[in-house]
Formats: sequence, structure tokens, C-alpha cells
Amino acid sequence: DSSHLVIKDSWLTANLARAGDGGAIALQGGSLQLIRSRVTRNKARRASAILVRSGARAELASSLISDNKSDGGSMDAPLVVEAGADLKVLSSSVVYNTGQGVVVEAPRSKATPASLTIVSSIIMGTPDALKLTRKEASRAKVSHSVVYGGIGFVALDLYSSRRLPVFHLKDTERYRPTFGSPAIGIGQCLSPHVRRDLAGRRRPKRCTAGALESTRQEIRKTLKVRKQHKPNAAKQPWSYPTD
Repeated sequence: DSSHLVIKDSWLTANLARAGDGGAIALQGGSLQLIRSRVTRNKARRASAILVRSGARAELASSLISDNKSDGGSMDAPLVVEAGADLKVLSSSVVYNTGQGVVVEAPRSKATPASLTIVSSIIMGTPDALKLTRKEASRAKVSHSVVYGGIGFVALDLYSSRRLPVFHLKDTERYRPTFGSPAIGIGQCLSPHVRRDLAGRRRPKRCTAGALESTRQEIRKTLKVRKQHKPNAAKQPWSYPTD
């Protein structure tokens, strides 16, 4: 219960949870930091990527959760948070998995509800990107993020978007936001663990939401179009990342 595991610059892929829960990671207790890592193509009946059990704490930073498959169908998700657990998703991408994006399970009896924090991230899911009850919604915070799919009772801040993230879906980093993406320029990359993206690219403080920073060319083209449609947006300071 007091253990602390750090997984950094790693790739967890093609794992199968034979017991049924947590395709790549089943966090029973203690805490986990997943930093600049990929969790892809894993499979489970419940929580195809990561299961955070009651009492455990997990933080994802500049990490990619993608292409994981659930045997539980559309009601499951790659990230499942049990009651009493805590999950923080910082500058990460949860995209193109089967089922929902993040499921927060309701507490039984008088158990403590789970806590969910999403900052500068991209979350996709079908039919819901975020699945939780009205009671858990008060303990869910979403800011500077792109959330594509249903969100139920969760309130988004004024910087967040519910539009399609717009990836180029080609080459090695197929989930890097491209021209016109609402993720470009809405992120806040302030934590030391997210000042570099998943591929090692340096990020400005005002960054692209998600695990991968957009290229300088795509940022410049996107900001130019935004300036034409929203002149006030051009007044905000911007610094380009180092390619």
C-alpha cells in the first residue's frame, strides 16, 4: 500500500490479462507514475490498459494510451478507476481504444468516490469519453483538454473543446495533432514531467494538449487561421517548441 512505482520512457504493448482485469497494469495499491510512456494494443475483459483499484493513485504524464481492446465491449474502457482511487491524466492521449475513454466506477454503500483530474490531455471514447455518475462528477476536473465523446455530468473549463482532435494518422507518430486541431495551443505544460512530449520534443508552457506536441509548421498554420476567424486570439503570447 505504500509502494511507489515509476515507469518512464517505456512501452507496454501486446499484453493480455488472463485474470480479466488490467490489460497492461492492475494497480492494487500504492501509487504509479507513468511518464513519457506508451500503453498500446493490450487486451482485457475489464480495463484493457490500466486498472486503478480502490485506495491506489495513478498519474499519467506525456503518455499515450491507444489501440487497446476490451472483451467487455463498449461499456468498458482502457482506463478504469474504482471508488476510492485517484487518477491524474496530464498532457496525455487516450485515443482509439475500444469502448469508453475513462470509466469511473460508482462507490458501493458509503465508500469514498473516486477522484479524476484531466489537464492538457486528449480523451476519446465511444459512446462516452468520460463515464461516471452524477455523484462522481463533483470530483472530476477537466481543464485545457480535448474531450471527444459523451461527458455526462462533467463540466469542462472554458479552454477545453469537444471537437474531433484531428490527427494526421500517418507515419510513426500517427496521433500527433495536425493542422486545424483544437488541441494546438490550449494546453498548459507546466509540470517538469510534461515539458517534453512523448517523442522527446520540447514543449512551450502554452502547448498542444495530448502526449505529442504539434510541429512548428502545423502550429503556425493553425494559429494563422485562428487569427483570421478570432482576431483577439492573436494577442495571446506564444512561443514555438524546439523541433
